[in-house]
Amino acid sequence: MKAWALGPSLLACVLSNVAYAQQVTSFADVAGSWRGRGVETGIDMTIVIGQDGSWTTSSKMGSETGKGWIKDGVFLILWPGTYGKMEITRAGADGITAKSQWYNGSQWVNSQLDAKRCEKPDCTDSGPKDYK
Repeated sequence: MKAWALGPSLLACVLSNVAYAQQVTSFADVAGSWRGRGVETGIDMTIVIGQDGSWTTSSKMGSETGKGWIKDGVFLILWPGTYGKMEITRAGADGITAKSQWYNGSQWVNSQLDAKRCEKPDCTDSGPKDYK
């Protein structure tokens, strides 16, 4: 089926979804300081990602650091102690979407974080410093 045969409304919807979740091909695609709120949890979180894949997350639940990698078009973070993971994709020029799963001690929790790029001093200054 040709794209023009989809109709303008459906084509616009398909194109907007393609633009929303952009694949990650290098650490530079997601490097930066990001702040957002968990869609399901309502918890504010800051994620700082360096040019080398190092990362720091901080929220009222605590702070963690580590080294991520790129797999299947997403920047992948594994939480320490096998307590879950976070998969990050770009959402336009100044946003990321992070789908996460973690174990809260009694059950697995799935969540999504939509975050925008921070401009200092709006975000934490902790974490990798090479993200610019």
